[in-house]
Amino acid sequence: RSQLFVYTNPSQGQFQVRFYNATNTASARTVVVYDAKGARVYRAAYTVSGPYDMMLVDIPRASNGTYIIYLLDASGNKLATGRVVVQR
Repeated sequence: RSQLFVYTNPSQGQFQVRFYNATNTASARTVVVYDAKGARVYRAAYTVSGPYDMMLVDIPRASNGTYIIYLLDASGNKLATGRVVVQR
């Protein structure tokens, strides 16, 4: 089972997302973050090449609450989901 790692959690709006990349070759990934109402608050593309390369997320205007994280592959297919709590 694939697992998405999020730290620090809870955060103040800046956190790392890591996911196992089994191929060890450069792979395109997209991180999308939604608030509790379902509004998209963040979307960014990354290239990962190691097993647990860091994808840094910064949502400085995020208010307190729980956010849902989706990790997508190059084709837009969902690889994993996670949650992060923002506390300021």
